[in-house]
Amino acid sequence: MESVQQVAATYLETSKPSEAKIVMSKLDSINSRFANISDVTDQHGDQLRLLQSKLNDFDREVDQLEDWEMPVIEALERRDVMKMDMNQLNRKLNDYTNQLEEHRPQYKLIHQLGEDIVKRTKAKDTSHVNAVLSNVDTNWKTTSDLLELRKRQLDQKQKATAKYNEGYHDTTGWLTGMERKLSQLQPVAMDNKTLDRQEKELKPFQLEVGTYQPTIEDLNKVGNGLDVLLRELQAPLSTKPHYRSNQLSSTMTKEEMERREIQDRMDKSIIQPEAPEDSDIQRQLFDVNRRYDALKIKITDRNDDIDLARLFLDRLGFVNNRLDWCATVDNRLMKKKPTSRELEPLKKEYSQFQDVHDSIASNKPAVLETIVMGEQFLQENRNRLSPEQQEEMQRKIDELRSYFDQVDHRSVKINTDTQQTIDRLEKELEEEIRLRKMYNDSCNGVVTLIDWVTEAQNRLAEEQPQSEEVPELKKQTEEHKVKNIDSAWANEQ
Repeated sequence: MESVQQVAATYLETSKPSEAKIVMSKLDSINSRFANISDVTDQHGDQLRLLQSKLNDFDREVDQLEDWEMPVIEALERRDVMKMDMNQLNRKLNDYTNQLEEHRPQYKLIHQLGEDIVKRTKAKDTSHVNAVLSNVDTNWKTTSDLLELRKRQLDQKQKATAKYNEGYHDTTGWLTGMERKLSQLQPVAMDNKTLDRQEKELKPFQLEVGTYQPTIEDLNKVGNGLDVLLRELQAPLSTKPHYRSNQLSSTMTKEEMERREIQDRMDKSIIQPEAPEDSDIQRQLFDVNRRYDALKIKITDRNDDIDLARLFLDRLGFVNNRLDWCATVDNRLMKKKPTSRELEPLKKEYSQFQDVHDSIASNKPAVLETIVMGEQFLQENRNRLSPEQQEEMQRKIDELRSYFDQVDHRSVKINTDTQQTIDRLEKELEEEIRLRKMYNDSCNGVVTLIDWVTEAQNRLAEEQPQSEEVPELKKQTEEHKVKNIDSAWANEQ
């Protein structure tokens, strides 16, 4: 335009008035048109500069907001955020909440700047600004939602943890007290009177431990619930992928953004879960259950020990009773031992002795049963009896076996010896009777013989002189034969 002005000025100096008028008219037209173009261009430049200024302010505010937002979102999404100390996490969430409120004016300013660009400028393509505004809203909502979610989770964790800690503290205190009380109980006694007292002392402990079972079950329920809650809180969050606004360039199409979002979701879904490990809560519950079970076992064992002590005293009492019986019957045995040397008194003493002998024989199965039961009791409970108890029981059993064998042997020997003595005295008596009978028979024979001789003498003296007549002589001969026969019989006697 300046070159045209110079050429026109030179031409006007040398041209005719008519020609100069025509040139001036055209030059004015060109200047007017150029002025119009220049004004429009200046106005459009001013608009572009205003738009650029607003875009710069808009992008700057978005970058500043997202410089704060993105680390907060990433921090709230981390899996280990709920592992933090609850007080520390509470302070952190409160700090994030305060920062969110501090950035709220900036968030509103971004919307104001974006709306100014879209509505109050002559920009025709506002898709980028709209996309940025939408992304800003998404990130802002994500931040707000994550903060609310983590606050709710923290509140759940605090309430569940407080309830569990209170129950755990009360339960461990109770367990410690019961363990101390049980440890202070005296050892199981060895007399029935003290055993009765110890059994009575144990009943309140047994009742209290049994009554505490629901409390242990509640603690397990609360603890397991808290453990599940903590594991759930530590699981990765399934949130929508988020981007910085400067990533939303015109080179990233909608399809590319959708593909990237799908890929981000797939990356989160294939994260391998950590291998489950015993948590502190599980270890605490295991210890509580172990201690509670140990209390029940200790009470049961003490009851069993008391019952075993009673059974030991019963078995030992049986053995001692048998030993006392052996001593008593041994004393009776020596008192009732037959000592007479005459048959009838000896038989009477032997009859009295038989009562003692029969008593020993009839009680032998009971004594042997006592010995067998004692040895069986020792064998079955050897691991539960103290060495002193084992030694005492074994000594008493051996003493009973030896003492009874001694008494039984002595009784059998006395019985055998007495029976042999009676048999010998009876044989001697029979022999004496036989000899006495023979003697008496011999005496009677001699007396008879003397009587006969006397009678024979008398008869011979009374015989008539020998007759000389034959008939009388035959009669005398016959009578004489009779006398000879009597004489022969007397000789045989």
